[in-house]
Amino acid sequence: MRMPEKTILQEMFSQTPLNEQDRSHWDRPSILINLACFFFLKFILIILAVSLPIPSGVFTPSLLLGAVFGRFFGYILRLIFGEIIHETTYALVGATAMTASVTRTLSVAIIVFEINGELSYMIPVLIGVIISYAISNALGNSIFDTLLDLKDLPYLPTIRTECFKLKAEDIMKVNFDYLRIDSKISDLNGLISAQQRMIPVINKEGCLAFSIDIQYLRKYLINYYQMNQHCFSYSVRDTLNIYFNYIRSINRDKNDDFEFIQNSTEESNVIKKNIFGTKTNDYIPVQIKRKNTHLHIREYAEGEEQESEEYDPEASDPDESILQSFWNAPIDWEDQIIKVDSAPFIVLPDTKIEKIVFLYSILNVIKIFVVKDGHLIGTITKKELLKEHYDRHNMNDLQNNLLEPGHQYPTAVGKKED
Repeated sequence: MRMPEKTILQEMFSQTPLNEQDRSHWDRPSILINLACFFFLKFILIILAVSLPIPSGVFTPSLLLGAVFGRFFGYILRLIFGEIIHETTYALVGATAMTASVTRTLSVAIIVFEINGELSYMIPVLIGVIISYAISNALGNSIFDTLLDLKDLPYLPTIRTECFKLKAEDIMKVNFDYLRIDSKISDLNGLISAQQRMIPVINKEGCLAFSIDIQYLRKYLINYYQMNQHCFSYSVRDTLNIYFNYIRSINRDKNDDFEFIQNSTEESNVIKKNIFGTKTNDYIPVQIKRKNTHLHIREYAEGEEQESEEYDPEASDPDESILQSFWNAPIDWEDQIIKVDSAPFIVLPDTKIEKIVFLYSILNVIKIFVVKDGHLIGTITKKELLKEHYDRHNMNDLQNNLLEPGHQYPTAVGKKED
């Protein structure tokens, strides 16, 4: 147990017997007893190391554990059938099979080939990896998914085979926030507390032009106000300063923008009272909620949408013209602060769900946009992958119909549409 793992692996993969003179420590009292004791003790220690809140590896211990068990099994067969049995073959197959079943990685076979330098064992090693991978998938999750599940961390689980028929249009969100290419500064006001990170921007034809991170929009709004605040009177400026300080504080907290208002300190409660009070609302426009985003975009593309009313404060306000000019100014998409994503990830409505899961798992995208004939009709986030439109498909529990059972996943949190 005190020997380095590298030395033990070399001895397990060696062609020479373990009872040679330089390896005599394995035959006292017996090779079988030593291998069996090492396997069980190492197995228990690996379980303790993985379960404790300390850094510990999984790959190399699993490789070593499988090699010892394979050597143990091969030694028994050699005692029965004689010299025709090569213990090294069983050690290699055991190491790769054990590691593949624990980590669910097929590339472990290549790593073992590089360690041993023998390609003559390719067929038995590959067969052992495939069989162990299939059996472990049927029995449960990998060690990494299990640890994520035990710690209640969000992750994308494996989708069941019978749910591969689901398409992007079945899980996409049709009510979402967006901006137009001719949007005004007042349109940004309704997005400062948006929980979605990426905001789509459509052109006059209703097609997706690009997407932008919400934090850049907040920075742009704050910077635009700082450049124009000298135009306001002191009373208006003091009130708007509270509002824009609130936006600045939101941008510092990227994880939970909305909860900043709900769970706040005494100072934040004062900000909340001032922001949503009557006086502040005289200077800040209110966003009009869109009930059907898809129809709204289509009407905008067909030119049937009525122009939104421009911000018009009370006539008694001495800063009426200045405020009106401030909020009704168009957004400068070429500003240095604004960094747009001109090539967002888009899919068609009939895209299979396994491709969407692949994009999130491999490419780690933030949001996927669903387009039809070039027009934006929906968005998909990781939350939509964990929340299928059960109203449409009569599904009472997504965890029993879309995802592998036995997991607890966070539900999507967003604005409820009436």
